[in-house]
Amino acid sequence: MHGRPSSRPVTVAAGPQKLREAVAGRFHSNNPLELVAAWIGGEQQDLVDRYLARASVSPVLEALGADIASSCIGPRDEQHCPTCGGLPQLSYFAVASEDLAAGGRFLLCSRCHSTWGYARMTCPGCGEDSSSRLPIFNEEGNASGERGSVVRGLEGRLGDHRKENKAVFPHIRIEACESCRGYLLNIDLLADPDAVPIVDEIAALPLDLYAGERGFSKITPNLMGF
Repeated sequence: MHGRPSSRPVTVAAGPQKLREAVAGRFHSNNPLELVAAWIGGEQQDLVDRYLARASVSPVLEALGADIASSCIGPRDEQHCPTCGGLPQLSYFAVASEDLAAGGRFLLCSRCHSTWGYARMTCPGCGEDSSSRLPIFNEEGNASGERGSVVRGLEGRLGDHRKENKAVFPHIRIEACESCRGYLLNIDLLADPDAVPIVDEIAALPLDLYAGERGFSKITPNLMGF
């Protein structure tokens, strides 16, 4: 990689004002290659540095595939991507095949966007598998949540949709863990086969705010820091 990450000019040109201002001066004091190397190496970074590195490199890792992504540092266990060692960004339920009543659960990597299978009702953060420790939060009217073992309504945040008993995100729910206090969002492709998990996860900001208000921390913040 040469020069500065391409995410900088795009963000300065079209990003939200606060992000534009933060990004505009970032490379006066930061070496962009060091910034990217720190992200690939799994080092702690502030929000803007992590955003720039991730927005620049994740599409490259995804496009170049496993041969490049496998050079990234990180563990290869059930809670990490088997390709690059990254943490999960989200989980999703796949559309079931004809011979199965329900589709499998998969995790999507926050670093290279690879996916891997993972057990339902098991925390992707710590491996907790006791259903009594794994609350599921969903909007009223969310059919996806009705299939969970512990469902608590997402009340009072989403305005007119609630008055009509309609979920804004009918295919998305919060899957939390009381053991590690982590959570991620789950996208149900059976409820909405046209959903794009990585896009819908970013759009579902009210669910992230709701989880945060209850003391849960997302296993991996998304590209926008939530």
